[in-house]
Amino acid sequence: MQSERLRLPDPNDLSLNDFAQQLRAGGLVERLLQLARDEDMGVPPRDWTGELMFRADETRAVQLRAREAGIVSGLVFLPDLIAVFSPDAQIEYECLIQDGEPIEPGSTIATLRGNAREIVALERTMLNLISRMSGIATRTKQFVDLVSGTD
Repeated sequence: MQSERLRLPDPNDLSLNDFAQQLRAGGLVERLLQLARDEDMGVPPRDWTGELMFRADETRAVQLRAREAGIVSGLVFLPDLIAVFSPDAQIEYECLIQDGEPIEPGSTIATLRGNAREIVALERTMLNLISRMSGIATRTKQFVDLVSGTD
């Protein structure tokens, strides 16, 4: 008897949230973020910058702002990033713009509140992830605009 293969949906037919859920289900998001954390902070993870800049009990509220116009992407993975970098920390976040929406320079994309050391620890990877995904989304939108109205 031939085993039946699991049939996954075509990723092109999924919303970003559904696609993210598919990646999460396979553990890919967590593994990628763990690798990014280990590359950035070492094993075991330790963020010297945060430890030198802030007291252990110090809290902060920070804003993630756009430097350039474009299409924002990657915010869907913010909870995953926080879970990997700060599993015990109480970091709250609020996305003020949704993935796929246009942004202008200076726009506040999201806010984070919580332990200052924990926020600094995840900051580099958060910026890299959101910048990269937003860059891809922005470039894709430019190509879509170029071919709109053509056959």
